[in-house]
Amino acid sequence: MARPDFDATWVPRIGRRATGELRRLRSIGVIVATVVPVVAVAAGVLFAVGGVGNLLGALLVAALTVCIALFIRAQMRLAAAISDWFGVKVKGLPLMNIKDFDVFRQKQGLRRVCPVFCVWLG
Repeated sequence: MARPDFDATWVPRIGRRATGELRRLRSIGVIVATVVPVVAVAAGVLFAVGGVGNLLGALLVAALTVCIALFIRAQMRLAAAISDWFGVKVKGLPLMNIKDFDVFRQKQGLRRVCPVFCVWLG
């Protein structure tokens, strides 16, 4: 039931592709928000142990780096999809809730650009 509500809220605002990217970003965000603090503490403890702990700690730091890179990449993909929807490069994204996004869209003067074929269709 959450999916139709989510689609009904976001597809008219940012399009189907960007809505999919937003859904993906939110999933990655939940994972990163829960995993990163735990792994960071574990890495710190392992570094304090020394020896093999240093190696395991370094591997955890590498995993943290990958998680953060995936999150940043998901944000970039969302910004690109929103840019395609509006027909202009969107720099920076607000918090992706309805109120903040609508204010952002108004401040930026973002309006949906109809593709060329819309002109042909009338």
